[in-house]
Amino acid sequence: MRFKSKVVGGFQVFAVAGPNTVSFGITATVTAKKDLLGFGVKRGPKGKQLITMRGFKVFRSIIPKPTPKTEVSTFDHPVQSFVWDDFTAQPDTVYD
Repeated sequence: MRFKSKVVGGFQVFAVAGPNTVSFGITATVTAKKDLLGFGVKRGPKGKQLITMRGFKVFRSIIPKPTPKTEVSTFDHPVQSFVWDDFTAQPDTVYD
């Protein structure tokens, strides 16, 4: 399944979903990118509470020596790229 959002605040999200994975690409205008530190990601089954997704990449100024098992909130350690993948999606589930 493919999805393209409306442009909001200079950002637009494109997503491609498979049985357990959703890959996102994000575009941003030059103005929207000014002072941008990254993206926090929230999701949940449609109509239910959204949770902040976890990631593995950290700000080394906060966690100078992460281990391979270090897992962090994307709220505290925003995604630093314009692509992101969710490998924890469940089949036959609609997400917000």
